[in-house]
Amino acid sequence: MSDLGGLENVEFAYTRKSNPIIDKKINNLSQQLKEQGKGIDTFYATPFKNPDFYNALPQQVRENDESLLQYLENTARFNEIITKERTRRFQGDMTGLLAEEVTTTETTHADKRARRIEAGHRVNVDYLYTIGVNPSKVLFFRVTQPSTTPKPEYYWTSDLFETIEGLHREIPPEHRKKAIVLICDLQTINENGGLIQDINDDSGLSVRQIGIDAFDQNKALGRFST
Repeated sequence: MSDLGGLENVEFAYTRKSNPIIDKKINNLSQQLKEQGKGIDTFYATPFKNPDFYNALPQQVRENDESLLQYLENTARFNEIITKERTRRFQGDMTGLLAEEVTTTETTHADKRARRIEAGHRVNVDYLYTIGVNPSKVLFFRVTQPSTTPKPEYYWTSDLFETIEGLHREIPPEHRKKAIVLICDLQTINENGGLIQDINDDSGLSVRQIGIDAFDQNKALGRFST
């Protein structure tokens, strides 16, 4: 039995909007992985069936099965190990995905309010290479407001469901109209001083950038609104 943290009950949330062509393509790619001896739990392929997300991916990814397969496999592999890696760190082992505790620098919000100082386990992105996961192909998500100039984009999660539901439940209606979901890879978001596990960690892995540099939304792999 796979450990999905009870997420089987929310699988429908990824596919409220469905497209049989996309469903078939992702199912075929999942089958390819299985035939190659790289079977992934089908649950972790489900987000790729969300048409908003799928169509936000660059055309060169959507139309290249090998490229799409790499994102599918590595993102799924990453999400599969999170529970085990949390347990490992809880037991005091800092040699896995979650390493030493790091404290962030105090910063301010755009309205000059002080942003709270946070502490969390550093995400050891380099560790992923040792277990055959490529962080440049692991996808993370963030709800934000569109911007043509770089601005802080500190918080990300590997859980697309949490991102979409948060957009609909937690964003004020006046902001929700313009809000977008950014898609970016783990390696890119790690470039701002590294990452720590966020205090609001949920089903996937939620992270906060350690550095305080702004993020150019043009570096994102894609974006969509829901």
